[in-house]
Amino acid sequence: MRTLVSPRQTDILMLAAADRSDKEIAAALGISRRTVRTHLERFYRTHSVHSRAAAVARLLILQRDTYR
Repeated sequence: MRTLVSPRQTDILMLAAADRSDKEIAAALGISRRTVRTHLERFYRTHSVHSRAAAVARLLILQRDTYR
């Protein structure tokens, strides 16, 4: 079974939820800003969302459903 959200996407989205910029997320995780954008864009496409807020909301829903 394929994971719906990668661990790195989860890390990035949790930092985004804390209102961190792409630059701050990149620095915190030791990756480039472009890599942050790539992970976010892939999540947006995979989960049919169009904003950072919607992506964070979807992640929280997915996490909630995982533990039910």
